[in-house]
Amino acid sequence: MAAPQDFGVTIESAASGVIVHIRGDLDMSNAAVLTEALTEAGAVGDSVVADLAAVTFIDSSALSALVASARALAEAGNRLTLGPRSEVVERVLEITGLAKGSEDFDVQPATDGGGNGG
Repeated sequence: MAAPQDFGVTIESAASGVIVHIRGDLDMSNAAVLTEALTEAGAVGDSVVADLAAVTFIDSSALSALVASARALAEAGNRLTLGPRSEVVERVLEITGLAKGSEDFDVQPATDGGGNGG
Protein backbone atom coordinates (compact mmCIF):
# COMPACT_ATOMS: atom_id res chain seq x y z
CA MET A 1 0.00 0.00 0.00
CA ALA A 2 1.40 3.36 -1.00
CA ALA A 3 2.09 5.97 1.64
CA PRO A 4 -0.34 8.92 1.64
CA GLN A 5 0.82 11.98 -0.23
CA ASP A 6 1.36 15.15 1.77
CA PHE A 7 -1.73 17.33 1.79
CA GLY A 8 -1.30 21.05 1.41
CA VAL A 9 -3.23 24.19 0.52
CA THR A 10 -1.92 27.55 -0.62
CA ILE A 11 -4.01 30.57 -1.52
CA GLU A 12 -3.01 33.03 -4.21
CA SER A 13 -4.72 36.29 -5.13
CA ALA A 14 -5.23 36.74 -8.85
CA ALA A 15 -6.71 39.48 -11.02
CA SER A 16 -9.83 37.38 -11.56
CA GLY A 17 -10.27 36.34 -7.92
CA VAL A 18 -8.54 33.78 -5.72
CA ILE A 19 -6.78 30.56 -6.66
CA VAL A 20 -6.63 27.81 -4.05
CA HIS A 21 -3.82 25.36 -4.90
CA ILE A 22 -4.48 21.95 -3.39
CA ARG A 23 -1.98 19.08 -3.39
CA GLY A 24 -1.72 15.53 -2.14
CA ASP A 25 -4.38 13.09 -1.03
CA LEU A 26 -7.87 14.45 -0.35
CA ASP A 27 -9.80 12.25 2.03
CA MET A 28 -11.86 12.34 5.22
CA SER A 29 -8.79 13.28 7.27
CA ASN A 30 -8.55 16.70 5.61
CA ALA A 31 -12.00 17.31 4.09
CA ALA A 32 -12.84 19.89 6.79
CA VAL A 33 -9.59 21.78 6.12
CA LEU A 34 -10.41 21.78 2.41
CA THR A 35 -13.88 23.21 3.06
CA GLU A 36 -12.48 25.86 5.39
CA ALA A 37 -9.79 26.94 2.90
CA LEU A 38 -12.22 27.23 0.00
CA THR A 39 -14.93 29.08 1.90
CA GLU A 40 -12.44 31.46 3.53
CA ALA A 41 -11.02 32.22 0.08
CA GLY A 42 -14.46 33.58 -0.77
CA ALA A 43 -13.85 36.40 1.72
CA VAL A 44 -10.86 37.50 -0.37
CA GLY A 45 -12.51 37.39 -3.80
CA ASP A 46 -15.89 36.52 -5.23
CA SER A 47 -14.37 34.10 -7.75
CA VAL A 48 -12.60 31.10 -6.24
CA VAL A 49 -10.71 28.65 -8.45
CA ALA A 50 -9.70 25.30 -6.97
CA ASP A 51 -6.46 24.16 -8.60
CA LEU A 52 -6.56 20.39 -8.21
CA ALA A 53 -3.72 19.55 -10.62
CA ALA A 54 -1.49 18.21 -7.83
CA VAL A 55 -4.17 16.06 -6.19
CA THR A 56 -3.07 12.42 -6.08
CA PHE A 57 -6.18 10.86 -4.53
CA ILE A 58 -9.75 11.99 -3.84
CA ASP A 59 -12.46 10.13 -1.95
CA SER A 60 -16.18 10.73 -1.47
CA SER A 61 -15.71 12.82 1.68
CA ALA A 62 -13.39 15.21 -0.18
CA LEU A 63 -15.81 15.35 -3.10
CA SER A 64 -18.59 16.19 -0.64
CA ALA A 65 -16.35 18.90 0.83
CA LEU A 66 -15.94 20.45 -2.63
CA VAL A 67 -19.71 20.43 -3.21
CA ALA A 68 -20.43 21.82 0.28
CA SER A 69 -17.85 24.57 -0.25
CA ALA A 70 -19.42 25.45 -3.58
CA ARG A 71 -22.85 25.72 -1.98
CA ALA A 72 -21.54 27.88 0.87
CA LEU A 73 -19.76 30.17 -1.59
CA ALA A 74 -22.86 30.40 -3.79
CA GLU A 75 -25.02 31.32 -0.79
CA ALA A 76 -22.56 34.12 -0.03
CA GLY A 77 -22.77 35.41 -3.60
CA ASN A 78 -19.45 33.88 -4.68
CA ARG A 79 -18.62 31.18 -7.22
CA LEU A 80 -16.35 28.13 -7.10
CA THR A 81 -14.70 26.89 -10.25
CA LEU A 82 -12.84 23.61 -10.41
CA GLY A 83 -9.80 24.57 -12.42
CA PRO A 84 -6.78 22.52 -13.43
CA ARG A 85 -7.07 18.98 -12.10
CA SER A 86 -5.22 15.72 -12.11
CA GLU A 87 -6.41 12.71 -14.07
CA VAL A 88 -7.51 11.15 -10.76
CA VAL A 89 -9.83 14.08 -10.01
CA GLU A 90 -11.08 14.22 -13.59
CA ARG A 91 -11.99 10.55 -13.51
CA VAL A 92 -13.92 10.89 -10.23
CA LEU A 93 -15.79 13.91 -11.58
CA GLU A 94 -16.74 11.97 -14.70
CA ILE A 95 -17.86 8.90 -12.73
CA THR A 96 -20.02 11.00 -10.38
CA GLY A 97 -21.54 13.12 -13.15
CA LEU A 98 -19.96 16.32 -11.84
CA ALA A 99 -17.52 16.86 -14.72
CA LYS A 100 -19.84 19.45 -16.27
CA GLY A 101 -20.35 21.35 -13.01
CA SER A 102 -23.61 22.10 -11.23
CA GLU A 103 -25.79 25.03 -10.32
CA ASP A 104 -23.35 25.75 -7.48
CA PHE A 105 -19.98 25.40 -9.24
CA ASP A 106 -18.32 25.51 -12.63
CA VAL A 107 -15.70 23.21 -14.11
CA GLN A 108 -13.05 24.53 -16.48
CA PRO A 109 -12.58 22.39 -19.58
CA ALA A 110 -9.94 19.69 -19.16
CA THR A 111 -6.67 20.32 -20.94
CA ASP A 112 -4.82 17.69 -22.93
CA GLY A 113 -1.72 16.39 -21.20
CA GLY A 114 -2.50 18.14 -17.93
CA GLY A 115 -2.40 16.68 -14.46
CA ASN A 116 -0.52 13.79 -13.01
CA GLY A 117 -2.06 10.38 -13.12
CA GLY A 118 -0.97 9.73 -9.50
